[in-house]
Amino acid sequence: MPTETAQNWIDRLHLQPHPEGGYFRETYRAPLTLPRSALPGHGGDRAASTAIYFLLAGDQFSAFHRIRSDELWHFYAGSTLIVHVITPDGEYRQIRLGSSADQGEHYQAVVPAGCWFGSSLLDPNKYALVGCTVAPASTSPISKWRSATSSSRTTRNTARSSSASRATDNHSLRPECLHWIHRGRTMRRQITRQQRRHPQQE
Repeated sequence: MPTETAQNWIDRLHLQPHPEGGYFRETYRAPLTLPRSALPGHGGDRAASTAIYFLLAGDQFSAFHRIRSDELWHFYAGSTLIVHVITPDGEYRQIRLGSSADQGEHYQAVVPAGCWFGSSLLDPNKYALVGCTVAPASTSPISKWRSATSSSRTTRNTARSSSASRATDNHSLRPECLHWIHRGRTMRRQITRQQRRHPQQE
């Protein structure tokens, strides 16, 4: 079997650029719709579940975000993917998705609802193909990372809705986590500029 590359998977699975980084395609959306009354805090009706393919390659990353549902990650192919997780209490931890169980890697792992999370590759010269299943479905992240390296005054203004911002202000996050947060902010600015230049794409 020929060696697979990231581009092979992108072409074969018809993946598209993800607004938070990497490539994706939704593969399933449950026909069952759960009413808002059954989903406290979700703000509207939701499909019972959704699933996507997700791929990162090279130095790509998935910017920090959070959703109101648990998200189950599945490892399919490629190299180790690190999922950076910040709990509502500000605790940072890593989940390693991969095929080397003896090195602490997992084929499946859950990011609990309400946690901030992003992802990057352990080896920036490789790629990882994974899947993400969310139940109930989330139409979009409930908030984006606002202020990873801001002043304490700015942090106080955003901390009302973000324990992750408080953790950052206390310098309790690992350097690699702060690195991806900073890159995520840069990417969001680039996306915003592009949307302003091409409003029809919004």
